[in-house]
Amino acid sequence: MASVAARALGLAHRELMQPTEAERRLRDAVRFAERGEHPERSAEARLSLAVELITAGHPRAALPELARAAAVLGDAHAQIHNQLALVYERIGHWDEALAAAGRALAIAEAAGDTALCSIVLCNRGITRAYRGDLAAAEADMRRSRDLALEHAGERLAALDRQHNLGWILARRGRLPEALHQLDLAEAGISELGVPLAIYQLDRADVLLAAGLFEEAREVASRAAEELADAGHQAELADAMLLAARAGLAAVRSTGLGRGLHASERGALAGQVADDARRAAELYDGQERLGWAAAARAVELGAEGASAALEAGLSTSFFARAADIAAELARRGLIDDEEDVRLSAGRAAVEVGDLDAARALLGPIAERRRRVGGRHRAAFWTAVLHLRAASGDRAGALAAARSGLRALGTMRSLLGATELYAAAAAQQRDLALVGLRLALPGRAALVFEWSERLRSAAFNHPPVRPPDDTELATDLERLRALMQERREGELGGEASWGLRRRQAALESSVQRRSRHAVGEAASAGPDGEPPALRAVRARLEGRRLVSLFAVEGRLRALVITARGGTLLDCGSETQVDFELRQLRLALRRAALGQPRSAAAWHTAVARIDGILAPSLAGEGPLVVVPTPALAVLPWTLLPVTRGRTLELSASVSAWFRERPAATSSERRVVLIAGPDLPEAVEEVRAIAGHYPDATVLTGRAATTAQALAALDGAWFAHLACHGSFRADNPQLSALRLHDGPLTVYDLERLSQAPRHVVLSACDSGRSGERAGAELLGLAAAFFALGARSLIASLLPVDDASTRGLMVRLHRHLHAGETPATALRLAQAELVEADPDALVTAAAFVCLTA
Repeated sequence: MASVAARALGLAHRELMQPTEAERRLRDAVRFAERGEHPERSAEARLSLAVELITAGHPRAALPELARAAAVLGDAHAQIHNQLALVYERIGHWDEALAAAGRALAIAEAAGDTALCSIVLCNRGITRAYRGDLAAAEADMRRSRDLALEHAGERLAALDRQHNLGWILARRGRLPEALHQLDLAEAGISELGVPLAIYQLDRADVLLAAGLFEEAREVASRAAEELADAGHQAELADAMLLAARAGLAAVRSTGLGRGLHASERGALAGQVADDARRAAELYDGQERLGWAAAARAVELGAEGASAALEAGLSTSFFARAADIAAELARRGLIDDEEDVRLSAGRAAVEVGDLDAARALLGPIAERRRRVGGRHRAAFWTAVLHLRAASGDRAGALAAARSGLRALGTMRSLLGATELYAAAAAQQRDLALVGLRLALPGRAALVFEWSERLRSAAFNHPPVRPPDDTELATDLERLRALMQERREGELGGEASWGLRRRQAALESSVQRRSRHAVGEAASAGPDGEPPALRAVRARLEGRRLVSLFAVEGRLRALVITARGGTLLDCGSETQVDFELRQLRLALRRAALGQPRSAAAWHTAVARIDGILAPSLAGEGPLVVVPTPALAVLPWTLLPVTRGRTLELSASVSAWFRERPAATSSERRVVLIAGPDLPEAVEEVRAIAGHYPDATVLTGRAATTAQALAALDGAWFAHLACHGSFRADNPQLSALRLHDGPLTVYDLERLSQAPRHVVLSACDSGRSGERAGAELLGLAAAFFALGARSLIASLLPVDDASTRGLMVRLHRHLHAGETPATALRLAQAELVEADPDALVTAAAFVCLTA
């Protein structure tokens, strides 16, 4: 009985994440059983002890315990083979691990032991995932989870398998589904009161795959602290390696949301090297030599990043990289081998050591059709740079196209705008290299690569969040909480409690929104931009000007029916400076400050001088601006005055045709939000043009009513205060009677209104993140299928705005396009009231 009790205590300590005490109790169980001459109990206790030794990071120490247990229980014991499989998996002997798992599964199936079958399948699924056999790994994990669900007492086991399934799905590139599985599993595990530290390792791995490097590092670092406190040495090493990998990815990335200066990158590279070194030492102590090599690969990468920032890389660095890659290949860690070869190969190209680059990339090139999904784009990126450095421009551009196709396949599955924006950085960087190679060159080639660059930033598939009632509930709670907090702050009361609750709800909404799966979007067939000649044929008298910045120079590709011309407009820095001066002066003018008119007139003249050569002429204009120039009040420029102007995110987006709405589908929605004195009068005046319009004002202008009306409408006019959240653009919102209507809410529409007017201050502003992905209210409407959006980019006068909007809708009702209607309304307003010029110019017409 003493042996049984000691073993039970040992297993209880294991569940409580107390490995030291668990091992002590299990050794007591072995000793008591042997003292009482109970060999079978001793063998069973040794099996439990072996599991604890594996968990504690001593897998080889488990081998003699398993051998002694086998001597008593016999070779036909499934648990012995299952634990042997675990030992072999931990030390990187994949073939032996799979063979032992197969033997364990056969014995368990013959005995009808479904619980053990579930355990073996789980372990084998993880081993197969490390080997890169992801389809088989997913099948094993799903079957393991299903078997666990068949037993009422196996809920934790089923949740554990579900968590592992999420990790495998991430490796297959199905990130939204992976995050969904992790969230469901962690919610259930928390309900059972089980610590989540070990499970957070899978989450960090998935976040790393999603390109959310900083968040992945935070999660892994936090898990490492908890695991260290609990004494889980094996998982502690895994957590430290994950934190190091995420940190190295952040150092290498050029597309982080906040960006990293050279000094910050150097400091982070040093931290990463330290973390990876400590992980390698832990792995060495556990005799997990394959993982130790993987940790040293990350350490080498961090050292390389630091050296590249300071003094460059030596030949010995590339030799060490080749040695580590070969060792990883011998141990079957193909993913890690590919990562070392790709990163070191890219670095070799950057320092001009093309022989080292070819040697490092050669083994991957030989098996490029079998390169893992997450490395396929990186492989083509490395090949692109190698070919470009070798003077093979055509080959480099072909590699860039292959890399973009690989990234496009992955990106099309991401529905959450946040994940999509993170993934856009890689695509944008690849397209930017292609554009640099295309310059100088034929207009058609420059057009192709400028559009590929735009597509990387703006070609977002429609977002369709899952039908998640808890997400909807969280959004309702968040709305009510934000309203309560706002009312309190207006009354002079600040509540830290409300702020904490709001932050927690925002985090929950963000996590649930990541479950969205994207719908494939493309610029044309297979995501290719349209042919330049097809664009020219569609112009019908328009002048199309595509502006882009490369290596500090602003360039314009001017396209007319006669052909395409490339112009150099000057320094990008100078344009940005003048634009900032103009916006500052216009904001002061809107606030009635004296001497502001002269300042904005000067800035306008300077910007006009820069852009006039590309815009000059008569007739309608289609302008595809840089992200910075998207917020330029274009109609203030003398060169654009009196001309119909459309702004588009890309030429491809402007070129795409969508079926026009029939008269029966032309449903109009007019909404007035609170705290805008002129909003109700504005909406009522506009309603005179649309007798059948849905009009929401006062208490009727709630989020629920607004969403129901907006879904599938032909035209929507929203006179509501807009707010932009730079920290989380998805929480940018329009204020309604019962609180904010956020981007998260808008993404739940099945179809956005075809045309939208946002008449309140700054409602058209968007934010830039990785890959110049525009986020915010305007981007959300376009992502959901809107074709045009008229919005203000500056503070505006309410009374003048009402006059502009009434005129705008008179022209829209007469059949004019949104761009033409806005031009005519602006001209009429300024003619009637010259002081309203700034308000009129603040509104622009954006097209998809």
